[in-house]
Amino acid sequence: MLEQTQHFLRQTIQTISQDEISELRAVIQHHRALYYDDKPIISDSEFDQLYALLVAAEEKYHLTHEESPTQEIARLEDNQFTKAPHLHQMMSLDNTYDADDLRDFEGRIRRILREDWHERNLEYIIEYKFDGLGIALLYEQWRFVRALTRGDGQMGEDITLNAREIKNIPHEIPYKNTIEIRGEVVMPRSAFNELNARRLETGEKLFANPRNAASGSLRQLDSTVTRDRDLIFFAYSCPDLEEIHKSDAREEATYFALIQKLWSWGFSTSEQWQNGHLFFQKKTTIESVIAMIHEMGKKPVCPFDIDGLVIKLNDLHLWHTLGMTSHHPRYAISFKFPAEYARTKIIDIEHSVGRTGTITPVAHVEPVNIMGVTVQHATLHNYDEVAKKDLRIGDQVFIHRAGEVIPEIIAPIVEARDGSETIILPPTHCPICDAPTHKEGEKIALLCSNPACPAREMQSLEWFVSKHGVDIDGFGPKQIELFLELGWVTDMASIYDLRDYRDELLQVEWYKEKSVDNLMAAIEAKRTLPIDRFLGALGIPWVGKRTAKLLAALFHKTEDILDFHLTLEELEAVKDIGPGTAGTIVTYFDTHRHLIERLLARVTVVFPEVTEKSSGNLAGKTFCVTGTFDISRDEIHALIEENGGEVRTAVSGNLDYLIAGESAGSKREKALSLGVKVLDWEGFQELLA
Repeated sequence: MLEQTQHFLRQTIQTISQDEISELRAVIQHHRALYYDDKPIISDSEFDQLYALLVAAEEKYHLTHEESPTQEIARLEDNQFTKAPHLHQMMSLDNTYDADDLRDFEGRIRRILREDWHERNLEYIIEYKFDGLGIALLYEQWRFVRALTRGDGQMGEDITLNAREIKNIPHEIPYKNTIEIRGEVVMPRSAFNELNARRLETGEKLFANPRNAASGSLRQLDSTVTRDRDLIFFAYSCPDLEEIHKSDAREEATYFALIQKLWSWGFSTSEQWQNGHLFFQKKTTIESVIAMIHEMGKKPVCPFDIDGLVIKLNDLHLWHTLGMTSHHPRYAISFKFPAEYARTKIIDIEHSVGRTGTITPVAHVEPVNIMGVTVQHATLHNYDEVAKKDLRIGDQVFIHRAGEVIPEIIAPIVEARDGSETIILPPTHCPICDAPTHKEGEKIALLCSNPACPAREMQSLEWFVSKHGVDIDGFGPKQIELFLELGWVTDMASIYDLRDYRDELLQVEWYKEKSVDNLMAAIEAKRTLPIDRFLGALGIPWVGKRTAKLLAALFHKTEDILDFHLTLEELEAVKDIGPGTAGTIVTYFDTHRHLIERLLARVTVVFPEVTEKSSGNLAGKTFCVTGTFDISRDEIHALIEENGGEVRTAVSGNLDYLIAGESAGSKREKALSLGVKVLDWEGFQELLA
């Protein structure tokens, strides 16, 4: 079936023939069945592509069939749970990725409403389209009595026992008559990551995305499993109230008021959520809706997976007038964002050697577009994880990219294997210098045993000149590779001798006098270095910017560096420097004494004056910074420390504040899930005042 799927994914409405329509219908039905059984082998965007092709083909050849996926919602294949009918049919929404389709959506509405609405504004409500599992909750005599999955829209699976374990679903509401509440069950991304980490440890199959994890959690025979999965329900519809209000012309009825009613009954909604405001906006024209989408620029940061925005007319009376097609309402549409998850294929594995000698597997994958970016490589972290995930060269895989996170392979699609896949084994020898590889004790990192490995030297030099190191502007991997080849650079210290090769550098084809002078000036500008930056640039294993600052406090003059005499006990006495880091620091200074002497002969290290610890506005508080701001993170870190605060690199329950800018990513989600206070730039400024 995957081969047939690939065939149709390559087709357009111009290339598909009339004879292929029945086969395309079968392919779509197959993938719908897998989707509802939580075993998808294609991505959501690929399914949308197939469905759109079928719609266009049936229209082109004037072919429709009552069993076509375009005419009915997929039937359930799983018989694990008892099925029951919905009080009202659960419809799907029409969707689009294009702003012009939104204009067409309004155009269709105005044509149905005719002259009376040609010059009048149509008010819209915009809310998140949660990427979870749609369910319907039934209440009788105030009490919650049943929960059904969407199923085929007419019948759904009874998941009542599991739904009762979702903490924010009210067990009673102030409404006596029988009523059905619809909504979406989602799993916070932080909970999804923790769940997959646990499954990885126990060797269980990983979930491809939070939606599948949420769906699988609600289909557990043991409801205590559901209780531990940290699911959340968001209500977005109540057909019974909608019918009462929209058919009564005497009463002013709006979707906004309906959502407020559900919230007042104890349901979480897009407009009001128990842990903070999410997203719920009114717009008076479709152009203002489109403008808002353009202003957003990309998918907003949210603790949950969302795959778009839902746009609905606010006036329930117009819902009644517009009615439905055979499978979606005419008064609503969803605008989908580019997918964070995609399907691709591992075509090769590169064994990359880092500056500390750690060998990391990097997957080369077939190019795939995720969130507007073409992805060709993905991290596999380490060989233990590769083995636990059972990843193989040739595997079809689901890959994830969100915000600032490096693309990551979530799980292989085992059902798509054909026997040609190759098991990925950790190398026994370094791929660069052929030295034996090894692990240290119980650590999972695979290491090259050669301290002089060319790859390690290259990575160390790249680190030294990068923004993490001394930050030499215009000096990067391309320059390092050239200067190593020419023999002008042999170690970090020799970078400061490059001015001796100025005339020779002018003979290199792509270097002109201005670019050479700029490079030389950038190097000279970094001859004076603060002690913490100097230490951080050395590339000592496990010593990043924060640890370099802690270590810097132990040095007061250049001689302290030259005559390094700190013991393991003295280093371990420093807060947040553990035995492992202390060991690497001692080993580094012992084995790199000559390099440090050469460096100190070429640069001036500046030591801060010894002062009392700051007692500023942020004294005693810990901060982590994520996302982008108008100033650099280094400048924000400096502000925190100047005002007595402490900077952390990770989010934990002990953190006081997370300062979140644009594209804050997973750290913001984790902070929200742990109850850590999240500040924007203005909120941080208020703390400083």
